[in-house]
Amino acid sequence: MTYGVVPITYSAYCELLPGLSDDQKREIRSNLIEAREYAMDAGSSDEKHATFGKYKGRINNYLSAAGYDLKQAESELVRRRGK
Repeated sequence: MTYGVVPITYSAYCELLPGLSDDQKREIRSNLIEAREYAMDAGSSDEKHATFGKYKGRINNYLSAAGYDLKQAESELVRRRGK
């Protein structure tokens, strides 16, 4: 049990970065699914979330290397939600 982290996190990335390509979305989903596999072997909820945290870091590094400014994307998301 991983508390639905994969679909929630995947949706958050898609909302944060609406211009993601299909390949980038596949890479994100693949990393999250791999994280889920390892998290299912973890004991506590905290250990499960730590596993996902590690993979979210990898995803963020991947997106930064692809030219995405995640801080700017967060600011734009706040602005979009505020409208």
